[in-house]
Order: sequence, then structure tokens, then C-alpha cells
Amino acid sequence: MWDVSRDDELLVPLVERVIATLGDDDSALRVRLLARLAGGPLRDSSFPPDRKAALRAQALEMARRLAALPTLAYAIQSYILGHHSPDHVHKQLELATELVDVATRAGDKEGVSRPTRNGSTPGSSSVTWALVAHIRSDHARMLLTCARPEDRERARELRAGACATYADLGMDAHAARTGALGEEPAVRP
Repeated sequence: MWDVSRDDELLVPLVERVIATLGDDDSALRVRLLARLAGGPLRDSSFPPDRKAALRAQALEMARRLAALPTLAYAIQSYILGHHSPDHVHKQLELATELVDVATRAGDKEGVSRPTRNGSTPGSSSVTWALVAHIRSDHARMLLTCARPEDRERARELRAGACATYADLGMDAHAARTGALGEEPAVRP
């Protein structure tokens, strides 16, 4: 269901009918279906971006009201993946930090255990950590364009964290690219 709905004309209407059948009450199932619909079948460019954004926001808001930590972690991850752009890098970093915190509080070892190249933690999710590293890297790249010393220092911290995570995951090319981010700011005119 995470796939883009290019060839299955029945998938989106089917999922929408299931969501409608659940009614408007908050539920973990409704959160997951909304998040999945927005992050899967609706990723096709034929669907309006505003619709996807509204569904992800609705899922995240509902998950926060439910206060069920695994459901909230699921909604946060969906929201992050759906808002992957330079315009959302600050929010992504904030949500990635929250995601790790929520997964930790929920006891979700799969979501927060950092697998290592010397032996992955059983059942660990490198996807969550790769996402966190990618967001840190993007944020560092953006901060390096600023002229303020405190922004460059924060960029170095984020870059170091992203490099360490990529290295732990065995993603050496990503670690090298992130480590090569310039020290000197590229100030925009």
C-alpha cells in the first residue's frame, strides 16, 4: 500500500471507503490509514499536493489527540516523509527528534536501536535512523549558507551526527558526502 497508485484505479477509492466506514472518531486505525493513503497511493503526481498534506496533517493531529505512542511515531514518520523539501527542513529536524523520543518512550527498540555495520540490532529499523541522518545533513547544508558563526557551528554539529549515523549504518557514500559539506559559507547575494 506504500506504492504509488499508478496502475490500480480501485485502490484509492477502496481505502477512502474504509476510512469513511470508520467514521470521524479518532482511532489508531484511522491514523494509520490516513497516513498510509497520503504516503502511498496519493504520492502519484496526478493527486493534488494539498490533499496529501491535509491527510498527513489530519493523521498527525489525530495521533497527538490519541496520545498512543506507537501510533504517534507512525504518524510523525509519515509526516516527515511527506514533507521532504528545503522549505520544511526546520520542521523535519524537530519532528525527527520527536520521533526518536516518542519511539524511545514507547519502548520501540525497532524504531530507535541504531544498527551498526558490526552487527545489526535484531529487528532494528535503519530506515528511521537514515531518515534522521538525512534530515540532519539537509539542515547542516542549509545552515552552512548562513553567515552567522553560530549557524556554522550548529551545522558542524549536525554534520558530525549525520556522518556518525551514516557510518554506523554502513552508508559510507552518504557519510563521505555529508562530511564533505563545505566549512565556509556560500553566502547568497
